[in-house]
Amino acid sequence: MSEALDDEADAGPGYDPAGLRLRGRARLGGVAVALATVLPYEVVDGQPQFLWHLAGELGPAGLLAYLAPALAGLGIVAASFVVRRSATLALVVIGALAAAGVLIHLGADASAWDLVALPDAVGRSPLIPLLCLALTAAGSSLTFAERTRRAGQAVLIAAVVLAVGFYTWPGRGEAPIQAAVRLLGQVGDVPDWRFQLGFIIFAIILLWPALISLIGLVHLKIPAPDDQPLVGIVARYGLAALLGMLVFRGIPGAAQGWGTFHAIGAIVCLTGLVSLTAGALVVAIGTLAAPPGADAEADPRPAARRAGVFVLAAVVLVSGAQWVLARPPSKGVDWTLKAATPAGDALFSDTLMAWNRARLRWDRQARSASGAEALLAVKAAGRTLVDAAQAFDPSLAPAFERLTRESRDLGLAGRRWHRLVADVNEAIRAAGQPYYLDPTVLTLRGDGEARRHFRMRAYRVTRVRRFDVEGDAFATLHVDRIDGGTGASPLLGFSRDLQPFAIVLLPEIQSFQEELADGAAADPPTCLAGSGSDPNDEAEEIAADVCGKFLAKAVAELGAGLPAAAAAVVDRHELQHQIDGPVVPMAPLVAERLAHRGEEVRERVNRELSAYLAQLTADDAPPHLGAVQLARLAIGSRGRRIYPITGLLALEALTGHPTLLDSGPVGDGLAQALSEISADSPDALRARARAAWARQYGADLPAIVAQDVVSP
Repeated sequence: MSEALDDEADAGPGYDPAGLRLRGRARLGGVAVALATVLPYEVVDGQPQFLWHLAGELGPAGLLAYLAPALAGLGIVAASFVVRRSATLALVVIGALAAAGVLIHLGADASAWDLVALPDAVGRSPLIPLLCLALTAAGSSLTFAERTRRAGQAVLIAAVVLAVGFYTWPGRGEAPIQAAVRLLGQVGDVPDWRFQLGFIIFAIILLWPALISLIGLVHLKIPAPDDQPLVGIVARYGLAALLGMLVFRGIPGAAQGWGTFHAIGAIVCLTGLVSLTAGALVVAIGTLAAPPGADAEADPRPAARRAGVFVLAAVVLVSGAQWVLARPPSKGVDWTLKAATPAGDALFSDTLMAWNRARLRWDRQARSASGAEALLAVKAAGRTLVDAAQAFDPSLAPAFERLTRESRDLGLAGRRWHRLVADVNEAIRAAGQPYYLDPTVLTLRGDGEARRHFRMRAYRVTRVRRFDVEGDAFATLHVDRIDGGTGASPLLGFSRDLQPFAIVLLPEIQSFQEELADGAAADPPTCLAGSGSDPNDEAEEIAADVCGKFLAKAVAELGAGLPAAAAAVVDRHELQHQIDGPVVPMAPLVAERLAHRGEEVRERVNRELSAYLAQLTADDAPPHLGAVQLARLAIGSRGRRIYPITGLLALEALTGHPTLLDSGPVGDGLAQALSEISADSPDALRARARAAWARQYGADLPAIVAQDVVSP
């Protein structure tokens, strides 16, 4: 402490006790902020997963974002020892936290393209509410001295403005103020007073930054009695006290495992962030607005301005580097397909799957017993696989050897598994072989634990369709499954953001078009053949009748072209997923209708809504065929699952007729929507779909030019 005091004294006559406090907070708060990096992000197989487990799964931008709290926090601690002027230290703290925020924001977007998102402790911190608290704490302190009173009042007003914007802006779902009102409105409906108290406490926590910001306005008229007013103290530590009480209350009934430690660590981290930011703002604003008694020679402002320019340049440089690292993966693929051969089919459908099953058995046994015998079987199956690959195509053998060798690890991470399989796929593509492997990571939860199992599916590629989307290359692969798996997929295709192409599942499309043909041939025609759904009410029966009639008309017009048309609809759907990527603007209709459904539901429906609307715009497929698919999803549903919800909202987006409320589907709206769509010509329906997509996503659909089709 005496060393810090000497530093401040050496800095000149403009000594301010706020600078000394900032130096102490920088050392404690810096450690608290750095704690976010070392908190476990999840628990798998009863074991916490830390940075050293996640590092191999994240790309460069994601890893840098994950390290950002540690880099910023430890940098602030180091600066507290080497930076002598408190104003300069304040600017370094603000710059370090700002740079960390940019790194996390850009890195979270980049990680969304990858297989592993940033942990919530890093990627989803409520930065704006915390900034409101920090501004309130700083502003109230600044009103104590007359020389900084105006600046302090401006900071307090800024805190309120920021809070109003945050609480009233819906973002990607329900506005926070709406959520708080809904919580309070449900208090009377809860039977037990303890639950009522819980609802009230949650509402208070949600509204806490706004309440504190509003209370801080008292210092617009009444200056703070000292430079550590009660409002500032509550702004810094009140939220931590509320959250701490919840954690303490939950400990007696909890397992007191890693979840409790994570909650405590997160509270410490958030408290350090607020305290650091507030202290730095007090010193920086106090110095730059009106330094305490500084004469021309000892004025700290020129040095602070120079330091500010340096800090700003560093933030811009770091942000630019992260922006480059966070660019999404390139799409499209060049593929010259050779003809499938019996040897290739045997390699991918028999030998590879035998190794895959052996590895899965060993994985399960080794987690509960030694698994030594199963491991020997895995090694033997791996040698057989590599030898078979060498005999079939020597260029594939190195990738298969890495796959079999590096996957003999119980700590295998999801991204690493995908990378190993992706290396095999790249070798297959380079060799022109018509095969594709789809890696999957199954996370099974039970007994409070999560377990991961790594599997894959094997497909034969029959053709590759390539597209130009406003100068960018995209592709879809049409595939047949050959690994002997049983049971039809509920999906007609799928798209993974990390991959440079989407997948169209031909067997499922064949089943889909057969169901359409059967429904069109029925008396009366029905679009529900094979869907397993029945209308919920008379209005939905009318909707089903309308749908059946325009299905029969579409099938009659297509004739033998029905399979190709069905594939084209799926092509356009999955292509849109590739174009959108993981970060899609939130459609207003989704935000409004699904305000209470949870973030995961909203995000999934939002992505699917974009693709289902886009599939109606395909030039090489009748849009009414895509509308039939929407009707099959919507009619007979209860509006509780992702795809039925999407079908209902897509029909509402197209026509404006309400199709989904909190109580469930609206049969009358569904019937009206389908009746209106059925009266459109194909071109009119395509135009309707383009307009609906533009309304929901704030832009026009990109121009798509189908290029060549690559076949064996």
